[in-house]
Amino acid sequence: MQVLRFKILLFTLLLGCGTLLPQACSGHVQANQTSCLSSMHTKSGPCKTTLLRLSPSSSSDALENLEGEDSFVILPPGFQNRRSEKYPVLVALPYTGGSGADFIRSYLYNTWPYNDKGSFEWGKAFQYFINTHFQEDKNRFIILVPPGIGSTRDHDWSGFMACIERYEKRVTDNLVWLKKNYNADISRVVLSGYSLGGDLSWALALKYPERYYGAILMGTRIGYRNKKSYDTLKKTGFRFYIGMGEFELEHRKKGNSLGRKILDQYKIPYIYKTIPAGGHTTLKHSEFIDALYYTFRFK
Repeated sequence: MQVLRFKILLFTLLLGCGTLLPQACSGHVQANQTSCLSSMHTKSGPCKTTLLRLSPSSSSDALENLEGEDSFVILPPGFQNRRSEKYPVLVALPYTGGSGADFIRSYLYNTWPYNDKGSFEWGKAFQYFINTHFQEDKNRFIILVPPGIGSTRDHDWSGFMACIERYEKRVTDNLVWLKKNYNADISRVVLSGYSLGGDLSWALALKYPERYYGAILMGTRIGYRNKKSYDTLKKTGFRFYIGMGEFELEHRKKGNSLGRKILDQYKIPYIYKTIPAGGHTTLKHSEFIDALYYTFRFK
């Protein structure tokens, strides 16, 4: 398997704003780097480059990426002093019109302590996030954000199947690289995402139940099916944490309900949260923390 080389952006990165999570928007993209972010799509489909190095740290590793796209990795605080330890991995997947970085940034941003939100720094924000909510050293993890922005082209069945294949490769290649270079525990990988990202997380879990440890799904109809995976998910103790807005669109609510019936039928563990007064929305910050504890089996 070809190992994908990618940039690790650790401490001083800023990200262009997404379109669906306005609370995550801050910072300014340099003029010579806005060609793709300005429209989120190109004539050939979704933007290929969604993460920009606006203020790179001298200590970050800048490695050539064979696909011309950057994966985004954030290491937990104290990693350099505990490199021999194995760290589980949270994978953040994209939603329609936004990247996995937009998705995960909204939760780190919520913990960011500074009044000047424009000074947001990924590494420091993750440090505050971890130190606030995961004080035990054993409860620390790596965040992996594969490249790409979700597109409406991914919504029909053929487009979605192609999307699954793209992210299957990206996630697999990135995890192999992380295991080799940063001692990632790839037996404990939790997938996460909102809307399209939730559908991707569900589909990857069902397609490869032996590869993943848990999944956090938000605002998704979880329509993918694979009967061969259900017994494996039950046997491995795979855990789903599912959130859906009280006033979500009916087709998503119906699909989600059917998916949960399968989990009930095969006794696959999950937690379901209704988000009061919510429409097509994400979990609240406290619920996302609960989801991380549940899916990673933190104590």
